[in-house]
Amino acid sequence: MILTNKKISYSKDTSYDMAMRLNVKNVIDIPNIDKIDINISNPSVALNKKSILPILTSLELICKQRPTIIKSKRIIQQFNIRKGALIGAKVTVRQNNVANFLETLVSLSVPKIQNTKSFNKVNLSRDGNLSLTLRDPLVFHELEQEFEKFSKVPSVKLSINTTASSKKEALCLLSYINIPFV
Repeated sequence: MILTNKKISYSKDTSYDMAMRLNVKNVIDIPNIDKIDINISNPSVALNKKSILPILTSLELICKQRPTIIKSKRIIQQFNIRKGALIGAKVTVRQNNVANFLETLVSLSVPKIQNTKSFNKVNLSRDGNLSLTLRDPLVFHELEQEFEKFSKVPSVKLSINTTASSKKEALCLLSYINIPFV
């Protein structure tokens, strides 16, 4: 499948339209996506250290970057977890990789999501950051091909951080990227 590069189309076509829509006088003031944080964590990983391997490989396949391991910051009595135990992994996608990740997310993964309630305007913060939880990680094309290996991977938490200063600017930016809001 051939995908168009969102970064090129955003810089050429969309920036002028967004400046007119948001009534911005300088092109530098147009909001952009700063970074995307992708996090997969589960307290049961602390009890079975081998269960961190599917999480690490799934994040590496999704983002094409090496993930960093998340350790617990405090003792969690209810799960019998000590301080410093492994509980998950995370990746921060920046710069050129943001456009590539969003392109595959919007064109390949979002159409597979059956419950679109996660794409609600309520999930948008006052600062213009969007937080999503994808309960089924197999919506990602890379993980769907190897169903047996990644069937027990917990939910994926996405945080799209923008340079927008309000909800209105963030909604405008994310709608141009084709993220569907309910």
